[in-house]
Amino acid sequence: MKQRKLLSFLQLPKRPVILTIHGYGRRRSHEMDNLVNWAKKEHFDIIQFDLYDLFDETDCDPRQWLDHARAQVEKVLAEGRSLYLLGFSMGGVIASYLASLYPIEKLVLVAPAFTYLDMSKTADYLRKGTRMLFHSDGEQNTVSVPKSFYPAFVEIVRNCRDSIASVHCPILFLHGDADEVIPLKSSIHAYEKVTHPDKRLIILHEGRHHLLSEPISCFSKGRSSPEEGPSHRTSWIRCSIPR
Repeated sequence: MKQRKLLSFLQLPKRPVILTIHGYGRRRSHEMDNLVNWAKKEHFDIIQFDLYDLFDETDCDPRQWLDHARAQVEKVLAEGRSLYLLGFSMGGVIASYLASLYPIEKLVLVAPAFTYLDMSKTADYLRKGTRMLFHSDGEQNTVSVPKSFYPAFVEIVRNCRDSIASVHCPILFLHGDADEVIPLKSSIHAYEKVTHPDKRLIILHEGRHHLLSEPISCFSKGRSSPEEGPSHRTSWIRCSIPR
C-alpha cells in the first residue's frame, strides 16, 4: 500500500494535449507544421490529422469531416488527458462546435471562418480560381481542393458557427487586420457572442489569413525582428481586447 502511494505521488501528471484542426485548403494538417515544430521544442504533446482525403472527390460529406474531428477528441479524452483545441479558419468553427460538446480545457481560434468570405472581394477570388482560399501556402500547384468539397465547407460553417455562444472554456482569438480571405469582423462578432468571462481577442496588424505560416517567434515577441525584413512584418500586435 505504501509503495503504491509513493509511486502515485512520484508519477508526473499527464501533460495537456493540443489537437489542431485545419482549414479548407490543400495543405490540410500541414498548415500547422510551423506550430507543431515549435510545440515539440517546448515539449507539448500535439496531434495533427486530416479532415478529408484531398485525392478523393467523393470524400465531401460534411458529417464525415465532423466525425473525424469528434473521433480525435474522444480518443484523447478517453485517455484521461486534458485537451486544448486549436482551430484555423474552417477548423476554428469546427473547434468551437466541439468545445460546446466536450470538456475542452482551452480553445484557440486562428482566423476562424464564422463569416467565411469578404463578399466585396468575391469576384476577384473567382477570377483567380479561388487560389488564395484553396492554396494555403500561396504557391501554384497542380493539386487543389476538389470543387465537390465546397458545399461541405459551406454547410459546416452554416451549421456549426452558432456553437460559439455555447463554449464554456477559456478562449483566445487571433486574427490579422489584413486577412484577405476571412474578414476581421468574423472574430469580432464571435468574440461578442462568447459568454465565458475568460476570453481574449488579439488583432495582428498587417496579419494576413495564413498566420500559421509565419514564424512562431513573431507571435511570441508580438512583432518580427527588424533583421527579418518586410516579408515578416505581419505580426505586430495592434490591439488586444482583454479578458
